[in-house]
Amino acid sequence: MRKTWLGLLMPILFCACSEQNTGNEYFLRGQEVKIASANENLWPEFMSGDAMIARSPDMNYFVGKMTKDEWQKPEVFLKNDGDNEVGFPHFFKGNNGELFLLNQPMSGMVLKSLIKIPDAANAAAILDRTKWETYDLKKMQGMMYVANSSAVLSDTTILTAINYSNDIKRLFSILDFKNQKTIPLDYCLEDESPNDMVRWYNNVANCTILGNGKGHFLYKNHSAKDAFIFSIKGT
Repeated sequence: MRKTWLGLLMPILFCACSEQNTGNEYFLRGQEVKIASANENLWPEFMSGDAMIARSPDMNYFVGKMTKDEWQKPEVFLKNDGDNEVGFPHFFKGNNGELFLLNQPMSGMVLKSLIKIPDAANAAAILDRTKWETYDLKKMQGMMYVANSSAVLSDTTILTAINYSNDIKRLFSILDFKNQKTIPLDYCLEDESPNDMVRWYNNVANCTILGNGKGHFLYKNHSAKDAFIFSIKGT
C-alpha cells in the first residue's frame, strides 16, 4: 500500500501542466519513481530542487536525492536541541531558491531558531551546515508558532501565524527574525463560535500560508474548511 501511494505521489512531482480551453482544468503527466529500501518507512514532506525531505515514524528528518528514476538513500538531520541541530522543523521556500527552516525544540511550541539555507537545490547543499544562516529566536517570549507553513516577505521577514498568550484571536503576524520581533496584523477572521479557544483552533492552529513571490498569499485551514487568497496593503 505504501509503495502504491508513493508511486501515485511521485508523478505529481515530475510533471508537465497544460491548461485546457476552459481555463479551469489541468492535466498532469509524470513518471513513477522507485524508492530505495532505506526509504520504505519515510513520509515525504517537502521538496527543494532535487532533494526530498521526509519524516520517519520516530519524528527524525531525512534528506535524499530525487532523480527521474529513483528516490535515493537519504542522510539524517542531526535531531536534538543543540545549536546546530534540528528539533521539530517547519520547511518553506524563499523567493530566490532558499530553503527556510523554522526550528522548534523537542519539547514545547516556542520557536528556537530560524535557519536560512541559500541555494538549496540539492541534498548536499541542504546538509552543508557551513552554509546555514542561523537566527536565534529563543528570546522571543509569549508566543507559539502554530502554522504548518509560512511565506517569505523579505530578506529578514516572513508572514506566518503565531499564537500570542495575550491575544488568541489574531490571525497573521510578520516575524522579523533578524531583529527578533513580531508585528501582529490587524485582522481577525469572523467566526460564529462563542468560544475563543474553538475560534483559535478553527482559524489559527495548523493553518498553512503560501506566497507566490509577487505579493499574493494563500491561507488555508483544514479544520475550518476555509481558504482564501489575500494581499497586504501598506508597509
